[in-house]
Amino acid sequence: MMVSNFSPQRVDVVKRLNEAAVSVVRIPLFPAAEGYYFTVDNVPRAASRYELWREWSARNGLVWDWVGLDIEPEARF
Repeated sequence: MMVSNFSPQRVDVVKRLNEAAVSVVRIPLFPAAEGYYFTVDNVPRAASRYELWREWSARNGLVWDWVGLDIEPEARF
């Protein structure tokens, strides 16, 4: 699941998948306005975004089986 926002709707979807015992893989992204992808140029922001995701997941009791990273060599928008 590509996650670029921490909306209540996204919480609901992940919780439903968790309840149905569906394995959920999360790929953290920035919001669209910030260019989505992690790159070599935004490492500090990417680390901060990852921490925000961890806090959001814990606060909402979300279970992730894996975390994938989509790191682009250069993403210029």
